[in-house]
Amino acid sequence: MNRRAVSPVIATLLMIAIAVASGTLVYVWSMGIVGTLQSSGGQQTKQQLMMEAYQATGTITWTFNLRNPGSATLTVAAVYVSGTSCTTFTPSPFTLGPSDAKALVVTIPTGLVLVQGVGYPVKIITVDGAVFTFTVIAGRSE
Repeated sequence: MNRRAVSPVIATLLMIAIAVASGTLVYVWSMGIVGTLQSSGGQQTKQQLMMEAYQATGTITWTFNLRNPGSATLTVAAVYVSGTSCTTFTPSPFTLGPSDAKALVVTIPTGLVLVQGVGYPVKIITVDGAVFTFTVIAGRSE
């Protein structure tokens, strides 16, 4: 019976102080991360890739006309058509500098069955880990 607890006013002030201190720490931490991303960017955020045209009329090879509008040079590490790895592409290594445009010729694996008129996802992955996804319609040139 002789024990005394902290008064409700003091308890409320302590909770407010803890909440403000926690909020300040989270704010400082998040601003540090945002500032780092904005100032340095990353190689992946500087890499950009556009598919200007493609020719997917064949069943053995497809040609993609690519442009790099970004500020960093990119090198293609892998190409996937409908989730299937196309390990053969020319030229190899395929490198695009800033503002460069080139044709990438991809050999379609023999096990991949393509239906004319169906759109297939094409993923182009760079050596830095950037992933660019396009949709290509089999049997068409655009």
